[in-house]
Amino acid sequence: MNIFKIQLQNFNVDFIDYYMLHGLNRSSWDKMLEFNVLEFLDSIKESGKIINAGFSFHGDKETFKEIIDSYDWDFCMIQYNFLDEEISRTEGLKYAASKDVAVIVMEPFRGGNLTRNIPDEVQKSGTLQK
Repeated sequence: MNIFKIQLQNFNVDFIDYYMLHGLNRSSWDKMLEFNVLEFLDSIKESGKIINAGFSFHGDKETFKEIIDSYDWDFCMIQYNFLDEEISRTEGLKYAASKDVAVIVMEPFRGGNLTRNIPDEVQKSGTLQK
């Protein structure tokens, strides 16, 4: 709660529209549960200090589903792009949507890696500008 109060002061606001637990995976999720993060989120949502609660994720599909099922999340952020569109990420995206959890995509260009070494025929087609 002390860190949250500092965040409000730093932003010079009375509430935060979208509050995210960042970079969850198996070990960080377990640590968050030890610190009663879900009760914390409930209390600050009930107080009106945050409007939407969510998380970003960097782990396996089993942990993702566990996290989705553990709370009434408003949104989640997952890595999703052409190269990393694995079964688990597609499955996770669909799973979140099935639970009415909004999905925000991060790394759609894989940290810029998908915009490097563009084939000449694509560059010449005029559909892609440097």
